[in-house]
Amino acid sequence: MSAPQLPDGIAIRGATHADTASLEPVIRLADPDNPDGSWRALPSVIDQSLAPEPLT
Repeated sequence: MSAPQLPDGIAIRGATHADTASLEPVIRLADPDNPDGSWRALPSVIDQSLAPEPLT
């Protein structure tokens, strides 16, 4: 599984899909040079925060 790309310094832990609307503006502000990009990865990032892969 590939990791969705978020801006440097941003990590999502323990979020649910109900948090997407409140997280989207934060991600947009953290990545102003990519206004149509990284925030679109939120559903995948949240899925991974709910069921993270074990570290190897």
